[in-house]
Amino acid sequence: MILNLNVVTHFSTSDHYMVDFELFLDQTSSREVSRPTATECYYDYDNADIQSVVNYLWDHLFNSEIWSNKSDINVCFNDSVNDVWSKFLSPINKAVDKFVPLKTRRRHYTKSSTAKRYPRYIRRALSKKHSYWKTYKKT
Repeated sequence: MILNLNVVTHFSTSDHYMVDFELFLDQTSSREVSRPTATECYYDYDNADIQSVVNYLWDHLFNSEIWSNKSDINVCFNDSVNDVWSKFLSPINKAVDKFVPLKTRRRHYTKSSTAKRYPRYIRRALSKKHSYWKTYKKT
């Protein structure tokens, strides 16, 4: 998304340098981003099969065999940090995709619904905390 990144001269009398860059923005994608979607998917960790995730990751070659040259998931000493991180996250993401169900929810966008809201269980806990605080202040 960033084109022609250059560090240029100092800004005025400051000791900071300016960074000059160009952004590559596709007009079709910017229109799609600004338009809200009606449904969204998210992982339902409350109903995940945790024991299967543990077994799946336990059987993975995280320890000694990952340092050999037997497959493309192996870590080489000349890999970049991003490559090592993606190789580390790959089996974790596969386990989540395999054993954590996806849920969808329908969003109704209004001016007030675009504000961030806490989930219901947090709102209930905050309400309970508020009532306990009022009782404490009275006594």
